[in-house]
Amino acid sequence: MTPVSSTRFITVALLTILISCSVSCVKNVEDVYPVHYNVNNNSDYQIKVVFNDLLNISGDLTQYTKVQDSVIFIEPGKQKTLFVALWTIYKSTSPEHDTLLWCMKTLRIYRNDSVLAATNFLLTKYWNFSRDAKSSYNFSLSVDSSDFGL
Repeated sequence: MTPVSSTRFITVALLTILISCSVSCVKNVEDVYPVHYNVNNNSDYQIKVVFNDLLNISGDLTQYTKVQDSVIFIEPGKQKTLFVALWTIYKSTSPEHDTLLWCMKTLRIYRNDSVLAATNFLLTKYWNFSRDAKSSYNFSLSVDSSDFGL
């Protein structure tokens, strides 16, 4: 092999490696999706939702910081999104694999701003994971009167 053909071979090999890495990185970015955390109020009362989610402030998907408590009021029969988190989704499976929600550290729900729900809504078993027609992912929690002992 001549020095010129060796140099070409090395150049082609390096370009192939660089292109492979670029495609791999783009694929990883495309695997990150917004996931909406929604609460549906199926009770006969206005509910107050107090929550503390984790905020990604560094751009690194593994580094999250707790933010201050947020408060949202939801009228009967309505749904609101608490927040949107970025998750890596594989094969449309839930990114919340543990017993407790990972990206929410506090969740208290009150009936009429006074009666605290007896249900521990931080447990993932109360949340439904779904994908809608727009390729949007959702965690949905339904709150009804029985959660307040009624």
